[in-house]
Amino acid sequence: MKNTTIILCALLLFAIMPEIFGQSLQQTSGKLSFLRINEVGSGFGPNSDSIDSEVIIKFANNTNMAFGFQLRNDKNSLVHQGMLDLLRDAFDKDYKVTINFTARKGNDVRPPDKNGEILRLWITK
Repeated sequence: MKNTTIILCALLLFAIMPEIFGQSLQQTSGKLSFLRINEVGSGFGPNSDSIDSEVIIKFANNTNMAFGFQLRNDKNSLVHQGMLDLLRDAFDKDYKVTINFTARKGNDVRPPDKNGEILRLWITK
C-alpha cells in the first residue's frame, strides 16, 4: 500500500510539474509517420522554431508539426532511452502514440510555430 501511494504521488507530481515551472503543457496523439534520430546539436526545424533534439517524430494525422527530445548523457538519459524504445515499438507495430509537449521556450505551440519538445509519452493499441 505504501509503495502504491508513493507511486501515485510521484505520478501526480510529474503531471503538474510543467505547470509549476510555468510551462504550458499540450497534448496530441496519433500514429507515427516519421521517426528520425540525428546527431547531438544538429536540432530540427528553422531557426525561429527549432528544437534542440536528437529524436524527432511526426504524426500521420498532422505532418506539419514535429516533436522531439534529447538523447544526452544526463539525468534524463534513462527516461529518454525508454521513450525512444517505446517510439520504435509504436512505429514498427503501428500503435497510437500520445505525447505531452511544450514549445521550445515553455510556451504554447501556436502558428506559425510547428515544433515542440516532448516531456512524456505513452502508446496504446
